[in-house]
Amino acid sequence: MPLVKTQTGKSLHMTIDRIEGLRKTLWPEGMPGYRRVFAVLDGAKDTAVFGAVDASRQDKTCLYSVNPRWLPADLAWNVVGIAPYLIELDPDEKSTNSLLRKAWEGNWGIFLRTAASIEALRRHLRHFLTAYTESGKMLMFRFYDPRVFRVYLPTCTPDELRIFFGPISAFIAPSRNPDRALRFCLSGTELVEEVQALADNRPFLPIEPGLEPVPRSQKPIRVTVRNSQMARFRQTRMQDFENRMLEHVSRFFAGRFNRAGEQRIRELIQEGIGRAAKYGFRTEQEICRFIDLMVVFGPRFDQDADWAARVLLCPGQGNRLEQLLAAATAHLRMAG
Repeated sequence: MPLVKTQTGKSLHMTIDRIEGLRKTLWPEGMPGYRRVFAVLDGAKDTAVFGAVDASRQDKTCLYSVNPRWLPADLAWNVVGIAPYLIELDPDEKSTNSLLRKAWEGNWGIFLRTAASIEALRRHLRHFLTAYTESGKMLMFRFYDPRVFRVYLPTCTPDELRIFFGPISAFIAPSRNPDRALRFCLSGTELVEEVQALADNRPFLPIEPGLEPVPRSQKPIRVTVRNSQMARFRQTRMQDFENRMLEHVSRFFAGRFNRAGEQRIRELIQEGIGRAAKYGFRTEQEICRFIDLMVVFGPRFDQDADWAARVLLCPGQGNRLEQLLAAATAHLRMAG
């Protein structure tokens, strides 16, 4: 059965006008020469991230590595492949357009402008690789994932924003609609969020005022993700998954989708997430497969179909989902 895509939203073909729009968003007219553009790219998003970063001639560094020099020799290769990378972007380098296209289409990470050096920027960003809940539990904080970033920044307090921005004058990230770019900057203590359509012919957003580089501090920054922010993360992640599942069902089960209608399919997806959890299915892949079975065999197939109930209530050795899919396949063969 088809699996839901792990990337957020619809894929975007980066046409020449969209790439040019992204370039104008990152390097707007009138940007001072001392201002530099960097990207923070997530190796866990795509195995191609490391190769794309390594191929660039520009300054780059691994944020997980203790050693700022390239390559990250202190990390195991399985960690190197999923680490976040900080890379300076040069608008005149031949490979920049290719990297921008891949990063934007793949939702690889976020971009930023700063007057700080890569060394100072690296020190600043490494403070945010871990965060703590209000109960004191430490988390790996993937702030550079656009899905996390778009939720986290607007929920920060003025003090949190000041600390997070540090020497950074602006962040640029893909919108949920990848045809649009989001720019975040500070106006005093207030966060300013603006949207720029990549293929729009309107004037692009003006350059934001610069910030003075923050002096190097010996005191580590402890980031706390508040309970209200955690709730927003969970809510946004659920909505994102529902939307991707809705697209998945409309694509692979078009007839059933059209007969039932969008609202009924959304309700089925919401019900399916809860019913899947009851049987211990919690990953997106597992939930997607379970909902596929609901679409094909009915919303309550797990109770109405004897072959499904036998597996779910009395599973044998091995993977329960694989057993369920095997039973579904055998049932279809017998019915056919």
